[in-house]
Amino acid sequence: MRRVELLAPAGNAEKGEIAAAFGADALYFGIDNFNLRARSGNFTLEEAERFIRSLHAKGKKAYLTLNIYPREADLDPLEELMGKVRSLAPDGVIVSVPGVLDMVKKKAPGLPVHVSTQANVTDSRSARVWKELGAQRVILARELSLEEIRAVSLNAGLETEIFIHGAMCMAYSGRCLMSKYMTGRDANAGDCAHPCRWSWFVREEKRKEELFEVSEDERGLYIFNSKDLMLYDYMKEILDAGVASVKIEGRIKGILYVATVVRAYRLLLDSLINGSVPDPHWRETLFEANNRGYHPGFLFPGGYESKLESSRTFAPYDLLGYIDGQGDLVAKAPLTRGGVYEALQPLDPDIRTVRIQALCSFSGAALDKGQPGQTYKIETSPPLKPWSVLRYLRPGEALKRET
Repeated sequence: MRRVELLAPAGNAEKGEIAAAFGADALYFGIDNFNLRARSGNFTLEEAERFIRSLHAKGKKAYLTLNIYPREADLDPLEELMGKVRSLAPDGVIVSVPGVLDMVKKKAPGLPVHVSTQANVTDSRSARVWKELGAQRVILARELSLEEIRAVSLNAGLETEIFIHGAMCMAYSGRCLMSKYMTGRDANAGDCAHPCRWSWFVREEKRKEELFEVSEDERGLYIFNSKDLMLYDYMKEILDAGVASVKIEGRIKGILYVATVVRAYRLLLDSLINGSVPDPHWRETLFEANNRGYHPGFLFPGGYESKLESSRTFAPYDLLGYIDGQGDLVAKAPLTRGGVYEALQPLDPDIRTVRIQALCSFSGAALDKGQPGQTYKIETSPPLKPWSVLRYLRPGEALKRET
């Protein structure tokens, strides 16, 4: 089984470092306002430079997203940014439109260009046109079947990439009008308000003053509310289809989500490559990450599903914190000395139960409790690796398994 790139989201440097530690081969991230996740935190130029250096030191790749649909007023500041991006030396830039690709080629020659899923590449001829314009990779539309992915990958003449996990948009390849129309927040400029997740009613033409519920409960029908994509069960077939990179969605998701999902797919991919049998529990952990229920998208006929009962996501676990590169605990929730938590450790196939045996401030003072937003010196049994992520089951929460 050939190796493919596992590409993970970096909403900020903190999440990116954790994703890298848990086995991502490459990270994608945005700078300021020129990408499709305006509310993910993003990076300044200085942060991006440090982050790229850090990834390169680990043998990882860094891809910069510049995939907005620019308006005329965006062109000058975008061109100014492109003049600075070249010195950052990312391993690629993700774009959606020919104008930005042309800008990259002229302002940062030699920088590899990847074409975003927003460009709706659904066939090999379109992929070859992008190649003639200077692209090295196309991120295929999520609406393609497995056989279509295989055909485009075979005939495109350049690398292909697909999404394998995460939230999906109700609009074709994410090109949605609803948010802009209803709230003024432009989804195609990275500021989606996600109206597809709201409850909806219908109105009959001759009774315009009446709203009709089309749900089975009082909350309405979430008719546009897609379940999340999960292609974990089909990774062997996807690898055989010839894609170069498999991508996890989630730059606005949290640390626990990133660690859980990257870990599961890294363990699976390594198992497939090594010819060993995957542990069924790796798959189960995907249901412990924030999700709306899962479906296989358009990989096979009839795979796409909406979640009709609610727009809420489900996650039974909360994040306690993580161990940073120096071995200290960065707390994200209240914690106690003697507390027992669960730990996900980089490249460890098992989830460990750990006890915090000692909790100290940086001055060395012993503490019984810790607060979120602080960093502590700790001792645990068993000891934890740097970048381990600690979680705890919410009180009274039972695990659910939704397929």
